[in-house]
Amino acid sequence: MFTKFASNLNESQRLLTLSSHFCFATSSTLRLAKLPLTSSRTLLLSVKMGDITEEVADAIVNAANSELRHGGGLAAAIVKKGGKAIQNESDEYVQANGPIPTGKVAVTGPGSMWCKKVIHAVGPVWKGGVKNEKELLKEATLNSIQQANDLGLKSIALPAISSGIYGFPKPLCAQIMFQAVLELQKEIQSGTRAVGTVEDIRFVNFDTPTVDVFVKEFDILGFKQ
Repeated sequence: MFTKFASNLNESQRLLTLSSHFCFATSSTLRLAKLPLTSSRTLLLSVKMGDITEEVADAIVNAANSELRHGGGLAAAIVKKGGKAIQNESDEYVQANGPIPTGKVAVTGPGSMWCKKVIHAVGPVWKGGVKNEKELLKEATLNSIQQANDLGLKSIALPAISSGIYGFPKPLCAQIMFQAVLELQKEIQSGTRAVGTVEDIRFVNFDTPTVDVFVKEFDILGFKQ
């Protein structure tokens, strides 16, 4: 009983610390739509500009490499924000399960970040589009969302996976990630996929060029805001 009490106390202290730390952390919602899933369920889909490591969401997605070595880019920022526990958990995961195949995901705790889980998605390296990169990026996106569903989470924030040092063209990245969400919606509406717990999907990036292409793709698709 004491152990359980101490655990609850530690979690309360953690949430209090996080609340104090993040009370001024904001991201700008540039686009927002409600996608119908069933007669009683909708899915919020948004494009936001901000620091994904400070996003108040149940899960954030890390654009990871297969070895989960978080040495640069968003991965390094996540470890810097959440602490070394994220890298330690990642090392333990790879040691136990081996490298993560492209298109697949792994999960760690958030360290000291606000979110409940970090979903590490391994996107493809761009090789001119001749190595199934488009399908692998869609798979990484869908697997991230499905993992959040499997964990019983409601909200997930995703970056532009593979569009950094992996060289995936940003406009094509945005197109494919939106297509993944639309495919998810279609499968739920047709009954071939369970509704799941996720009801809020956010594309969150901090740099203007990436945010701009996601806003443009949102507008092209004609989502009702």
